[in-house]
Order: sequence, then C-alpha cells, then structure tokens
Amino acid sequence: MKTQQDWQELVFSSHYLTAAAIKTELQDGNVEAAMLGTTELMEAMSKIDRRAVKSHLAVLMMHIIKWKTQPHKRSNSWLQTIDNARDEIRDIQEDTPSITDNVIREAWDTAFKRALRNAEREMGEKSHAVSLTWQEVFDDEYFLPRLNTISFSTTMKTHQDWQELASTSHYQTAFEVRQELYAGNMQEAIAGVTELIDALTRSDKRALKAQVSRLMKHIIKWNTAPQYRTVACSLSILDARREINYLLEDTPSLAKGDIQNFWQAALEAASIEAEIETGIELPPIRLSWAQVFEDKYSQKILAHAE
Repeated sequence: MKTQQDWQELVFSSHYLTAAAIKTELQDGNVEAAMLGTTELMEAMSKIDRRAVKSHLAVLMMHIIKWKTQPHKRSNSWLQTIDNARDEIRDIQEDTPSITDNVIREAWDTAFKRALRNAEREMGEKSHAVSLTWQEVFDDEYFLPRLNTISFSTTMKTHQDWQELASTSHYQTAFEVRQELYAGNMQEAIAGVTELIDALTRSDKRALKAQVSRLMKHIIKWNTAPQYRTVACSLSILDARREINYLLEDTPSLAKGDIQNFWQAALEAASIEAEIETGIELPPIRLSWAQVFEDKYSQKILAHAE
C-alpha cells in the first residue's frame, strides 16, 4: 500500500500516472489508498491552477497598466491579451471550484507588484499606477476608437509589434497574419509569420529544456540514495524520455544539438530541484549523455528489488 510520501512523489512526477495508479487501487478494492491518492492529486492540481491564475492575473494587470500609462501605444494586441487573460482566469475558475474570487484576492498584491515591474520594464518608463481595483481588472471595457479598429489590419506593424504579439498569443498572431493576407499585405504577412515561427521555436526549446531538466532531476534522485529508486521514479524517467523524443520528432526546428547547448543550465536547475526534494546537499553533479538517454533504469530497479 502506498504511503502519503509515495503518492506525493508520484503526483510530482506525473498526474497521468497518478490517475492510472488510483484507478488500479480502485480496481483492486483499495478504497483508502485511492482516496489518499485522489487527495494528493487534487491538491497538486489546485496548486498548479493557483499558480496559473496568479500568472494570468499578472499578465492581465500588466497590460492594463500599460494601457493606462501609454494611451498613444494602445493596440488590438493589448486588447486581445486583456480579453485572453480574463477568459483564462474564468475558465480555470469554472473547471476548479476551489479557485474562488477570494483566492484571486489573496494573490492580488503579489500579482500587481510583478505586473508593475514588468510593465515598467517593457515601457521603459515609470508608471503612476499604485493599485488596480477589481472593476478595472475584470469589469471595465477597454476598446480602441473606431477609426483605429478599422485601420488596424491595414496599418503597417513594426517589427516590435509583431514580436510582442507573437510572444503574447500564437493564435492571435496567426489570425493577424491571415488578416494581412486578406488585405493583400504580403510583406506584413511574411513579417508576422516569421515572428510566429521564432516564437514557436522559442516555446518548443523551452519545453525541451524543461523536459531534459525533469529527466536529469529524476536520474540525480535515483543516483542519490536507494530510497529514491522506485517504480515511480523509473516511470518518470521513461516518461520524460518519451516526451523528449516526441518533441524532437514532431518539431523540425529542434535537434539534439539544442540539448547540448543548454545541457549545463538544465543540469544546474535539475540539481537544485533534486536538492530541494530530497533534502540532501549534493556535490557538483556531472551526467553523461549515456546516463541521461541510454542507461536502463527500469532494469536496474528489477535488479535492486531482487
């Protein structure tokens, strides 16, 4: 029977594997174990949703601060970001009943400080905003004068406009590229799709780096002490390798060379996370390509069990 620590480790490794394990416990009639696993899974999901809400709230506030501070730079991309962030927060609240308005209010001050800092950094100037009300963030309507709205799709965007839009929303960037094509603005469409490709590539590289770091973390834990050589850890290693292979196969812009480029940074991040999770102060860690991508940890666990 799994302990609470077993469930916590499994939840941290993979929500999918946790749900599968809960189903197995239920099929075996282990209701108490399934309840414990479900509780840990719900708590982990709630934490993720809380972080997501705080992140969306900070983005929403940042663009409202920019809107109020730089009225001459207001754009449809800012409007789209405000609408998207509001929609994301509402969707999370609908899907997760524990994310109430009070949870948002608890995150309010922290999100505002982050939003103000990021807004001032992007604008290159100080903002006079000292706070935002609930109504300003969630209820007030923001819109452009009709003239600007009509001319937006035919107004030449700068390189920075496309960069900002692509970093904000891939979908909205693709939509604006299509609008430029409808208007016959081929050069604008090319500029937009170029920034979209760059943004997607950066996103894919971040995802690849995160998976490599996750893989390294579990290998470091495996090598740190026998108690971490568990089925859950072995499955997490296999799952991370699988995700990395999917990314490399499905994304032409990614290559194994990209992994080599961020190898040390991913290893340092993995070492820090492994230290935090194990509570063990680790010496400088070195991992070879074979250790990360070729060694058979699933076979080692069988030998260890024997």
